[in-house]
Amino acid sequence: MAKIKLEKYIASQSQHARRSVEELVKAKKVKVNGKVVKDVMMLIDTSRDSVWVDGEVLSFQSTKLYYKYFKPRGVITTMDDPRGRRHVGEVLKPLSRTLFPVGRLDRQSSGLLLVTNDGEFANHVMHPSFKCSKVYRVSLDRLLTKDDRARLLAGIFLQDGPVVFKGVDWVSDFGVDVEIEEGRNRIVRRAFDFLGYEVQRLHRTSIGPVSIAKLKPGDVLPMSPREIRGLTK
Repeated sequence: MAKIKLEKYIASQSQHARRSVEELVKAKKVKVNGKVVKDVMMLIDTSRDSVWVDGEVLSFQSTKLYYKYFKPRGVITTMDDPRGRRHVGEVLKPLSRTLFPVGRLDRQSSGLLLVTNDGEFANHVMHPSFKCSKVYRVSLDRLLTKDDRARLLAGIFLQDGPVVFKGVDWVSDFGVDVEIEEGRNRIVRRAFDFLGYEVQRLHRTSIGPVSIAKLKPGDVLPMSPREIRGLTK
């Protein structure tokens, strides 16, 4: 028998961060053994209790799984798609039905995507307070000027707030490598669009210490203990 606080249980077994569990409880979207929960700190017996969040049951997984996936262009970062488009779920479900992607890459972008069944790990990687760097190779429609590079490094203001690039380096005439600690939706594309550039291609090459270097498009490989430690230290 293993007991754990409801808040930690939901965070560890789903994509819901701890900070959002209280809101789910307030909205009456959490049930334990068929009853609506009022206390996020109640203890859960993982061997006996049934926990439902927003209409879906959470299956307890004591074994944590961590993979790195080379997402090709044209694949959407969802576990299913009613329109029949290629999606990440086609790759992940044969490995484990409890896996989910950490963050997103838009359909036209390619590169490194982390997948796990550890909600706390996912939150650690994605939450801006942990400052997990992500590196992208960006192909633009024209040469990035020195002035615009300086603006990205100094910070620009988008509709949903400021964004600062940690690094911007030219790699070819129209290509740059950018490093950013943000995880907001399409943040790199939107930043270049704000400056008047069109992103032709966007490819994520690394997340923290985890690199895509040894992966081919479509590959899924387990993360090493060293890579996992590097993302959670």
